[in-house]
Amino acid sequence: MKKIPFFLLSALVVSPTFLAAAGDVSQGTSRIPDSLTNTKKPDKVAALTKKPAEAQTIPESLKSEEAEEIASNHQIFGNRGGYFHASLGVAFEYTDNLYNVDRDKQDDWLTEVSPSVWLTLPRRSRIPLHVAPHNTSAGGMQFSQPENYFFNKYQLYLGAGLKFKDYSENSSLNATDAYIEGLFQYNFSQNLTLTVMDRFTRNQDMFSLTSATSDNQRIYESNIFTPGVDWQISEKFSARLDYNHFDLNYDDDVNRFFDRTDNGFNFYFFYDYSLKTNFFVQYRFLTASYDENDDRGFLYDNDNTFIYGGINWKPTIKTTLMAKAGYQSVDYDNPVLTDSSNIFSFEFQANWKATVKTSLLLDATYNIEQTDSYGALNKRVFTGRIGYQQRFTDRFRGMLNIIYENSDYLEFDGSPREDDRFYFKPELQYAFRRWLTADLSYTYDTKESNKDYLDYDTNIFRIGLKASF
Repeated sequence: MKKIPFFLLSALVVSPTFLAAAGDVSQGTSRIPDSLTNTKKPDKVAALTKKPAEAQTIPESLKSEEAEEIASNHQIFGNRGGYFHASLGVAFEYTDNLYNVDRDKQDDWLTEVSPSVWLTLPRRSRIPLHVAPHNTSAGGMQFSQPENYFFNKYQLYLGAGLKFKDYSENSSLNATDAYIEGLFQYNFSQNLTLTVMDRFTRNQDMFSLTSATSDNQRIYESNIFTPGVDWQISEKFSARLDYNHFDLNYDDDVNRFFDRTDNGFNFYFFYDYSLKTNFFVQYRFLTASYDENDDRGFLYDNDNTFIYGGINWKPTIKTTLMAKAGYQSVDYDNPVLTDSSNIFSFEFQANWKATVKTSLLLDATYNIEQTDSYGALNKRVFTGRIGYQQRFTDRFRGMLNIIYENSDYLEFDGSPREDDRFYFKPELQYAFRRWLTADLSYTYDTKESNKDYLDYDTNIFRIGLKASF
């Protein structure tokens, strides 16, 4: 088993509360990212594309906005401010198409028990980190990371969780997912800030004919490690440098040719045009190294280069926008593949907090990703996401999450393959007490491919109960 990062493990083990529980384990590629359903309102998007947050320069409007949200959105839902938080969730889920196939569908009931725990210094009412690992993206994340809380001198966050999964009809699929994550930030001065982020995940790929199956669950462990330094050069100019490390390892030998390690860096240079607008350029370089590249001979090491120009814009206190566009090049370490893959690449993020009861998230990205199929070298992926949240009363709220994804595969045999996936999930939550909530959701997940045998339609019904402290 892959070793858990030492600084996270040591920090959690010394706490006698490590085995207490809180939150949900990340769902990996089989579920919508948690960032679409969290109640945190980002003040600006794309923390990795902006200068460090310094308490001495925070506008009063942003401070009051943060205080207003804590006072309103968390009267019933959420946790009270504190150093330590724990929760325990129980959920029951029915699916009419467990393996996401077009023929011979199997239904099943899934029971999940999800304990987790998290702590922060200084005390917080909400988790300051929301990581959605994405194995096929270079560096392990598909979207830029949302901004963390403003802080004074330092900020420390540690979190861990388990998810016990029990299938009523297919007990051989029973498994335990897990995560451990951490964030540390420190202001050395007004001009220099250090950030270190780490996320360990144990999960499995989503079920489909070309991914996880009843005979091959494709269970994996991954780790994202990202230290970075922000430097405020002058009143108008700032820069950021990040190191990116992503490690992916599968349990079973049959999947080992997917094992890889990504290493590289991000460099950003910012120009603050005004208090509401800054422009930036980004250069990103990542090398994807496959562990069995020489032995298996059909997944190749590759260098990924990204060059972007972009803007962060906050037209109002309630609205934040980030957009960047540019060039991506993928060069393969193989004499047969003499031509690199080059595309126009972009990312867009928008957050609108219409009222204290209504919020809307829009995200989109397009780039070349690593393969998740035995028969393809890579895939060009467009992903669009919509997250809508409405609080009807102090105790009752609803969410709507929509994802559209188009994947154009570069098959080894030269045949075309293009998949269109649509994901639709409405959810209702009711708070019996501040610490006890119930949720009810329906999910419709469908894929259409030019290869008809890859099509599927899946319906999922879910009910859950969660206690948070």
